[in-house]
Amino acid sequence: MNIQLEEYLSELTQLQNERMVNEHGLRSEILRPYISEETGPMLHFVTDIGSQYNIEDVIGNESSFLSLLNGNVTIKPRIYNFAIATINKTVANMLKEEYQERYAFIQKKTNGEIFRLEETIKKIKYDIQNTFSYDLAFFIKNMGRVGFEKRFAGSDISVHHEGVTSADNSSNLDFIFFLLSHGYLSTDYMAYRSVFMPGSLSTEDNNFIRAVTSGRSPDETAKMPISNIANTVVKLRNLGMLMHDNAWHSQLLRHLLYNDNISMKTIMQMQLEAGAEQRMIRLAKEIFPRWDTHHAAEIHQVDGRRRWPFVQYDPPDW
Repeated sequence: MNIQLEEYLSELTQLQNERMVNEHGLRSEILRPYISEETGPMLHFVTDIGSQYNIEDVIGNESSFLSLLNGNVTIKPRIYNFAIATINKTVANMLKEEYQERYAFIQKKTNGEIFRLEETIKKIKYDIQNTFSYDLAFFIKNMGRVGFEKRFAGSDISVHHEGVTSADNSSNLDFIFFLLSHGYLSTDYMAYRSVFMPGSLSTEDNNFIRAVTSGRSPDETAKMPISNIANTVVKLRNLGMLMHDNAWHSQLLRHLLYNDNISMKTIMQMQLEAGAEQRMIRLAKEIFPRWDTHHAAEIHQVDGRRRWPFVQYDPPDW
């Protein structure tokens, strides 16, 4: 997704950087360095086969423009037969290619491509952010056994000893796929080790982070105390765990509401996904009620599209 995002961002930048709004302006910009508005009445273009083009005609007609740039072009006075300047065939081809590329950008802008790209980029960024809420097992299951084998094609994951066969490798893959897809293996051993840093994280913070990274349930982590909320948020973000639902502690979410509105909005938008109902109910019933009335009501400012009429609790009515 990151590669796809970079491609869309690059295309969006190209469209936004295109100054011209129509083909006539583009042809004028390309040819005016050779014949300006002031010299236009006195000069014209002449091709190798003797065809003559006034600049006004070439700007106004695409066919004439493309025909002009098919070969070498000479710029001459209209009443004298001597060359003032020459555009060789290589340069003419470059001018034609520039025109065709930029004209495609102009057409895309006219057809609303900038808006479509912006919406696509927004969705990809959201999807990338959203992937942090899923564990490795989710992606392994989506990949499937066949996709898992293709991903590791050419990799020898067998123990190196005599007598190892392709069937042994297949059995090893089956076993590893089973362990990974059921969450029995982690690819990040360091996530389970102590992350304590004197003056930065307390023992309570350290215990909470380890509980989140080891996959403890949201019900368990929600009850754990946190001392240094800001540093805990930073550490969870660095570990790629901030978007996991067992990291959504009431103190942590309140911190995001006031200090990181983008992350908070992403978390709220994740509740709109199909199948996220239980997560949404848990936030509404168990997490937000721990805020006071003022704090709870402000969550509506982060994502006002979702209200919670099906959840009955006091005080806020969203």
